Amino acid sequence: RAFAQDDKSPADILARLDEWTRIIATPEQDDTGAEINVPPIVTCQYLVYDAWSRQLSFANAGHAPPLLLVDGHCVELDIEEVGQPLGVRAKGLHADLVYKEETRSLPPGAALLLYTDGLVDRRPGRDGRMPTDEETLAVLTEKLAKMTDADVERIADAATVAVPGEIDDDMAILVVRSADADLDVEERTFPAQPIMVGEARRMAAEAFASWNVPEERAELACLLVSEVVTNVVLHAANASVPRRELVVEGPPLPFEESWDMPGFEDEVVGEKEFQLRLRRGEESVWVEVFDQDLRLPRIRSAGENDEGGRGLYLVDQLARRWGSRPTREGKAVWFEIPTRSR
Repeated sequence: RAFAQDDKSPADILARLDEWTRIIATPEQDDTGAEINVPPIVTCQYLVYDAWSRQLSFANAGHAPPLLLVDGHCVELDIEEVGQPLGVRAKGLHADLVYKEETRSLPPGAALLLYTDGLVDRRPGRDGRMPTDEETLAVLTEKLAKMTDADVERIADAATVAVPGEIDDDMAILVVRSADADLDVEERTFPAQPIMVGEARRMAAEAFASWNVPEERAELACLLVSEVVTNVVLHAANASVPRRELVVEGPPLPFEESWDMPGFEDEVVGEKEFQLRLRRGEESVWVEVFDQDLRLPRIRSAGENDEGGRGLYLVDQLARRWGSRPTREGKAVWFEIPTRSR
């Protein structure tokens, strides 16, 4: 949970967990008496679901794929890259593990069931035969295929008793379901100019009004929109736009390179922009501001006579949650405002 607060990608989270797992390794002695560290072997699956775009991003460290339940079918989620369990360092040239991130789109109303191996592991029967993983998984998916329209609690209960036999291990089950209907979202790109702070606030006010957000909550959210956007505009002049470079291996080119071509400089330098994205959930609204500045924001202590420096402090004090994360083009700053009184 601590690593998840960094708002990093699933692959980055698994890489940090893998490192931490090796750090807590228990020292032991091998056959020669030399001390070695033996880390615990842990499987893990880390997923991030965007309920508005329906995009599921994930990375896997040796864990069983979740089950996807939709339209009378139950199958394993298609995963192309199942990495090594945490704490298991690969041998040879590729000793540093790199977990792969994948993305899938969940259909409307689909359910996703994540579980530990205790759900399918069973002790040997009276005849001494132990069912294979394939057999228990087949039984589980066959029974859950009849539950695709049930609520998540009933799906979890059905999964618990689906596989016959005596349970051999403890189990954990998590069932989530995607929304049947598309969720409300508004977004717009603005030039990073001071005059656009008011335009961004106006866009937010109109969206919140159309969503019937209570006036007090809407005014608070609009205030924080102004603070975050103002911070973006103030730093836009000093921000550098990420520049992509083409690296060609081999001998030097037989001609003098020149980038003086129409439109190239405009693409690299260009006018700074920011994007405002507003999302409505059942009990909260989420605001995201994307810009091209690579620097992540931090709260600083403003002096008594300082005219600025309090924007993020207000966000930190008034929003339910807030955070920032790097993006390919720069960064994103987000915050959540509840639409119902606590």
